[in-house]
Amino acid sequence: MAPAYSIWVALGLLTQHIVWLTFVHNFCKRLNWLSFQLKGDVLKKYRMSGIIAVNRFFLKFSIIFIFIVLFSTAGLLTAQGGTVPGAAGGQITPSQVLGIPSGEAVAPLPPGVTLSSEVPPEVKPEVKLSPEKGLPEVEAQLTEERLEEEEESEIERLLSGKIPPEVSTKLKQFGYNLFRRKISTFAPVTDVPVGSDYVIGPGDTFSITVWGKAEADYTVAVDRDGKIILPQVGAIAVWGLTFSALKDVLRAELSQYMQDFQMNITMRKLRTIRVYVVGKARIPGSYSLSSLSTMINALFAAGGPNKNGTMRNIQLIRNGQAVKTLDLYDFLLKGDKSPDERLQPGDTIFIPVIGEVVGIAGNVKEAAIYEMKDRLTVGELIKLAGGVPPTGYLQRVQVERVSAHEERIIVDLNLSPAFPEKAAAQLSAILQDRDMVKIYPIAAHIQNVVVLGGHVLRPGDYEFKEGMRLSDLLTSYDDLLPEPHLDYAEILRLEEPDFHQRIIPFNLREVLKRNPEHDLKLRRFDKIKVYSKWFFEDRYEVSIKGEVRRPKKFPLLEDMGVSDLVQKAGGLTKEAYLTKAEIFRLTPDREIETIAFDLGRALAGDPEADILLQDEDRVVVHNIWETKWKETVHITGQVNKPGEYRLTQSMGVSDLIFRAGSLKDSAYLREAELTRMLIDQEGITTRQLEIDLGKALRNNPKHNILLQKYDTLNVRIIPDWKESRVAGFKGEVRFPGTYNIGKEERVSSLLRRAGGYTDEAYLRGAIFTRKSVKALQRKRLDELVRKQELEIRAISPHIMGGTLSKDDLEAAQQTLAAQKELLRKLKAAEVTGRVVVKLAPLDEFTGSEYDIKLEDGDELSIPLRPDTVGVLGEVYNTTSILYREGKPLSYYLNKVGGPTKEADDDEIYLVRADGSVISRSQESGLRISWDAENNRWVSGSFMSTTLEPGDIILVPRELEKIQWLKTASELTQILFHAAIAAGIVIAVF
Repeated sequence: MAPAYSIWVALGLLTQHIVWLTFVHNFCKRLNWLSFQLKGDVLKKYRMSGIIAVNRFFLKFSIIFIFIVLFSTAGLLTAQGGTVPGAAGGQITPSQVLGIPSGEAVAPLPPGVTLSSEVPPEVKPEVKLSPEKGLPEVEAQLTEERLEEEEESEIERLLSGKIPPEVSTKLKQFGYNLFRRKISTFAPVTDVPVGSDYVIGPGDTFSITVWGKAEADYTVAVDRDGKIILPQVGAIAVWGLTFSALKDVLRAELSQYMQDFQMNITMRKLRTIRVYVVGKARIPGSYSLSSLSTMINALFAAGGPNKNGTMRNIQLIRNGQAVKTLDLYDFLLKGDKSPDERLQPGDTIFIPVIGEVVGIAGNVKEAAIYEMKDRLTVGELIKLAGGVPPTGYLQRVQVERVSAHEERIIVDLNLSPAFPEKAAAQLSAILQDRDMVKIYPIAAHIQNVVVLGGHVLRPGDYEFKEGMRLSDLLTSYDDLLPEPHLDYAEILRLEEPDFHQRIIPFNLREVLKRNPEHDLKLRRFDKIKVYSKWFFEDRYEVSIKGEVRRPKKFPLLEDMGVSDLVQKAGGLTKEAYLTKAEIFRLTPDREIETIAFDLGRALAGDPEADILLQDEDRVVVHNIWETKWKETVHITGQVNKPGEYRLTQSMGVSDLIFRAGSLKDSAYLREAELTRMLIDQEGITTRQLEIDLGKALRNNPKHNILLQKYDTLNVRIIPDWKESRVAGFKGEVRFPGTYNIGKEERVSSLLRRAGGYTDEAYLRGAIFTRKSVKALQRKRLDELVRKQELEIRAISPHIMGGTLSKDDLEAAQQTLAAQKELLRKLKAAEVTGRVVVKLAPLDEFTGSEYDIKLEDGDELSIPLRPDTVGVLGEVYNTTSILYREGKPLSYYLNKVGGPTKEADDDEIYLVRADGSVISRSQESGLRISWDAENNRWVSGSFMSTTLEPGDIILVPRELEKIQWLKTASELTQILFHAAIAAGIVIAVF
């Protein structure tokens, strides 16, 4: 009983201390709330420091006490023979940490193998323990490297004319990227057919099918003793047999019990073997592989050698002896996999440190860093790199070398085929460790070339031949584009020996005539350029505008007349005036001359009227209506296209309505007004005619009267016509969307049509917006902005006049800056048109004061219940606090550190989730007020106001006051009332 009694005593002390701690914490909170009521700068500065210190002291003391009780309880449990969960005998063993069952021995690690907690950054293997040996088993797949955009190959660069002038020495070690991504070539090895030399061992599973006089089907597995069990036959030892020998043994055993039968054996599940990969592997460790696996399979599983490991001297160690050496270069360069050895259980693959290396860069097919197995010559290295492409410059091959551990030197080699003996000797030069061989490119520019360009049919490079002349390239006019400039062309020549540029002009016309004086002899690298005729002069153009289908500029052709230009412009439109058209022509002294002509005769082929055009002529084709006075009538009101229309002969009221797009649905047919202007020499008088539109549209001559110029028809709207009105719901109603509403419809009616509230609807946070209220709020906010601008203008002269004391001037400048900042934010504020509507369950809400009539464009948004209360303004941490039911306003102020020194405590106000506002200035002296919403009397100060989810507390800044200027509190009141009027909260504090 002693242990149980001690536990109950400890728990009792702990509970008693927690109750005492809660009382002290609540008392400190109350003191903190009282501190908010204090006034004066000195008290504000020190009002919280003492309370916080006391509270922290009790909190630290409580934490220490709780730990003492917990440790005492644990000590009592241990003293009475208790056990800590997860420990054996009160102690935690290394076997339990590694996950090894208690009592099972852990095999020692083989020499050279260590366990490390460091994992290479490029892989994250999952390490498990082998149930047989207890060694770490890595079951990690290599992560595929992100494929980068493939670079251009050497072949692509050569054939596209891009030969880099420099040799890049950014080389990678050859072959290591083979293991950097997931390889599917060797997986899964269990799908590989089993050969006749496969050795049977424990874990192998195979099927035996027998048919003939006896039929049977057995699936057997080799147990740990290397035996299989067959019915009637019993146990048969098969460990160590090859697959072909297994067939013979089983046939002999079964023949003792069966006669005249056929037999087939199929391997089903292959056993796994345990091998080790050690040395400079990317992920050294123990691996469980298929019994068909080879050295290369194991290397892929371990991620291959790391870049400090060899690729050419990988050793297979079996029974303490190196039985095989694998050179991966044979596999990578020749595809030779014959040296690859099949693995046996317990084999170790050892990857030694990398040997001597050399690099080759530049114009070889596979620039890389290669490992030397034995002595390597320059020629052998070039062969390893795939040889030198045609762009390699063999007359200059450099070897960068570190000489005698002292300095870096350069050895130049000439491997040009023009000197075969010298090249053979230098190709046999022996390379040293860390040599860098560079093969530079040939010159990028083409040597035997001349270039033809400009206004020719086939520009480009041409082969240069000795004795070549201009006429060899420019044989006839067929080699030129239309309208070449024949009097001038040029050759751009590079003069040797410094290849400076020189221009040689020639006459293209004479060259085409084969004039030997102008048919110049060409040189290598010459560039011949032929110009267009219009390169040296402006192109001849004429233009046409007016009543043609494509009015624009056109090239002036030889013998081009007016009719030709009209045809090029797509012909005339229906309203073209044929009797008279005009040509505007520039005279030699650049004056404008007008030539009138008969367009109809010109198009009919009259040569006198079809005037030949000159450069820069402008032809104008007039509209037929330009010759007549434009008489118009007007229509306004309820038609689809009100406006001005041309008056035509015998045009009546119905014709005008038809041209105006017909009547709208809102048109009043019984009565329309036609206003007619009567003009005489005495002046203008008007007369109004009443027309029945319905009868006019039925062609009643009394009402479908003929119109006169200047008549105006006004189509009235049906009395009390209202366009379709809509209102919408968002958020937590069952069927949100937009609904058509009736003239007298209220919010409750539309809520029922929308299916009512959902179970998650937060009615206090509902937001109701109205277009008409938004317009009114915008107007009030604009008035407030104008008022602030006037006040700033009134204050500025006093500040600039210098009549204030230094203190008053500083205060005035601060207040002016605050007013300007307030004005800026008021201008940037956006109104929402929110109307405070307090929702309730539908039965209670129907008929309440908030169940208002709907207007067009009204929108009600009902949110989900929020979980926070916002605190903004002059507090130590403006943030949102998790809502706690029943907590007062002071609770949330405490959570953010309370108001700062710059805060105006008297002007704190609360914006409810429904849009209503409560301020501290509304407090009564008795601190008792009537809660109209809940129909009850409430007591307590503003700071004890109970908050709801979604409420926002705003703490404004306190500003300095001067006698002649409005106080900062007035500025706060202005902003406060503006926020209420606009239905918004502006973050200006």
